[in-house]
Amino acid sequence: MLQLLSQEPEVEVVGECCSGPEMLASVPVQQPHLVFLDVEMPGMNGFEALEKLEKLAAESVLNPPAVVFVTAYPDFSLQAFEVAAHDYLLKPTSAKRLHVCLERVRLRILPKQGALLRAEADSSAEIEVAAAVLRRIAVRRSEKVIYMPVESIDWVEAASNYVVLHSGGASDILRETLGSIERRLPADMFVRISRSALVRTGFVREIKKGEAGEHVAVLGDGQRMRVTRKVREINNQLRFH
Repeated sequence: MLQLLSQEPEVEVVGECCSGPEMLASVPVQQPHLVFLDVEMPGMNGFEALEKLEKLAAESVLNPPAVVFVTAYPDFSLQAFEVAAHDYLLKPTSAKRLHVCLERVRLRILPKQGALLRAEADSSAEIEVAAAVLRRIAVRRSEKVIYMPVESIDWVEAASNYVVLHSGGASDILRETLGSIERRLPADMFVRISRSALVRTGFVREIKKGEAGEHVAVLGDGQRMRVTRKVREINNQLRFH
């Protein structure tokens, strides 16, 4: 995690703890914006540590940090979101998944950062429109602005009033709602498969029933995504475009 976080230029690691009690002693001193919390730890588990952290914040002027659980056990995911964790990372975590997690947390817990993103939108995430249809999207990566052709986008994920553009393994955040960007993308190139996902038609490998009877879309990279929209309409769109 430390190695992956060192690759994020806007992240500063202010502490590393080996147990729940050590974390509870460190947070009031370091006052981090975000804590990555393991589920299995010496002294107390991650959920116990989070409960004590929330109690500590309620009894003081401490601004409680966002919490992301990091664990090798997928069975704890539901419990993590029930206690309002901001995200849930499975070990081993990839740089791509961690980056998306950080962007989601940033948009939720840092209103000033959100305002900064809005102020920078005209220069760093502006959208080129031709005849009201998107053909390229400008996104900032490090010190560069990349003009991304829409046909290079694999799928688009909703994140509150933002969207995450997934393209060839890279992820970029854009200040745009999923519904808004859907209306301006070429209608013959993208299909809405759920409330939170828009997929390039050429990136959908197949639509099939999953083990629980629900329909899933298998993407070009092997990823499976739940389909909640009408399957017949999606199949028609995939068939004729």
